[in-house]
Amino acid sequence: MEFNEADAKKLVIGSILLILAVLAFLILQPVFVSVITGLLLAYIFLPVYKYLVRIVRYKSLAAGILLAVLILIIVIPFWIFFPNLIDQFFALFRTIQTLNISQVIRNFFPGASEQFVVQVSLVFNDLSSNLTSLVLNYLLSLSTNIPNLLIQFLIIAFVFFFTIKDTDALMKFVSDISPFGKSKRAALVSHFRGITDSIIYGHIIAGIVQGLFAGIGFYFAGFSNSAVLTLITMIICIIPFLGAFIMWVPASIYLFATGNTTITFIYLIYNIVIVANIDNLIRTYIVSRRTDISQAVILVGMMGGLLVFGVIGLIIGPLILGYFIIFLKSYKDKTLYALFSDEK
Repeated sequence: MEFNEADAKKLVIGSILLILAVLAFLILQPVFVSVITGLLLAYIFLPVYKYLVRIVRYKSLAAGILLAVLILIIVIPFWIFFPNLIDQFFALFRTIQTLNISQVIRNFFPGASEQFVVQVSLVFNDLSSNLTSLVLNYLLSLSTNIPNLLIQFLIIAFVFFFTIKDTDALMKFVSDISPFGKSKRAALVSHFRGITDSIIYGHIIAGIVQGLFAGIGFYFAGFSNSAVLTLITMIICIIPFLGAFIMWVPASIYLFATGNTTITFIYLIYNIVIVANIDNLIRTYIVSRRTDISQAVILVGMMGGLLVFGVIGLIIGPLILGYFIIFLKSYKDKTLYALFSDEK
């Protein structure tokens, strides 16, 4: 096979593209999570942006207003509640450390041997100490890494602003460079959007809202560490197969054990009627697109994403697995290669 000038040009162009791709990867790697966060926030708030554009008529103004509101939503609660949250975390750790775990184990397992009680107590104390150390180290790293956090926050803000302002141009650019055939592109976009909406709105947003409503119950029921309990509940509600009941059922038992019968009854009714159903309400009225993605896939994606990407991996992980499953199904149905052609 003869190597001609045209082949040489293709090789040079391909090499340049490869080098530029590697350099782009190296540049984006430190800010990858921030860029993805900005893109996801732009996707979440896109319906609000479109509504604002109809009111103010200017895209930049609408995007600026939305960015300002988003900053206030993040900064104000952080500024007001973060010190209280830290205090409650330490109060919770102190309570755990002063807890007579041996007596608790004996109450739950009356027939347990002394060796079993001692071993379980040691495991519990070791776990609580490691957890305390982990939280302290994380808080210390946050306090010493403020400049980097500010840079990452600025990147999120810029990506959010320009993505949401130039959504139409960005979608056209992605469509133009897409390797998929025009007749298949709409179907793929519909599948991707269904999975994205289901995960972001049906699990993440619904879980956060359900956790917040559970937190309202903690606060009015008189729990002194309601902020910490709310944060833990939100995390639990996001994870598939779990729910707010993991927190409010033990809380109800605690209230009843302390003799607050009336408060316990009101608290139970509130959680059964409102907290237990608020996530289904959100999925019904906000998630307009449905997908048959398995809850197990979402759970595995969240856990794997958390380990690889950090907190944002709770969203990125299941999205990656969901998109991957689309291509696996196309491969199984022998329609994968048809995605890259214009044949109908």
